[in-house]
Amino acid sequence: MAFTNREVEHPGRYKLTNASTGAELGTFDLTREEGAVITEGTPLNADNLNNEIQTQAAVIAEVKASAAEAAAVAQIPAIRRGTTSLTVDKKKTGTVTIKYGTTFPGNPHVVLTPLTGSPSVIRGTVKTRTTTSFTAAIYNGTSKKVKIWFSWIAIY
Repeated sequence: MAFTNREVEHPGRYKLTNASTGAELGTFDLTREEGAVITEGTPLNADNLNNEIQTQAAVIAEVKASAAEAAAVAQIPAIRRGTTSLTVDKKKTGTVTIKYGTTFPGNPHVVLTPLTGSPSVIRGTVKTRTTTSFTAAIYNGTSKKVKIWFSWIAIY
């Protein structure tokens, strides 16, 4: 609802009439003598004002909900993942720095998983994290040099 002003031909003009005797002193009734009404205007009453407040509150709530939804959707691109490999000598730990391909607003959580049939002897850990990369440490507990594949995911 949009409020509109009342417009009249002679704003502020009133006719005074003595309510009891017609004399100049005493109690008077004020009667509008505004002439022709050009625009009636919005009546200022509780129903109109309460309806307008409720309508605007609903609009504000919808805008906030849309903003919250947009913020949640904006978080979806803050996930990066990949698969890579590292050749590691027997009974040694090798390290490699992986770039995310994007810059996170802060240090993301990073999880890496070696892709192996021998999880008891081949393990991986995240050594350091920055907003653009992380360093993975892969331990090869086997008796030979092997190429170890691992997957990773970074979530902010």
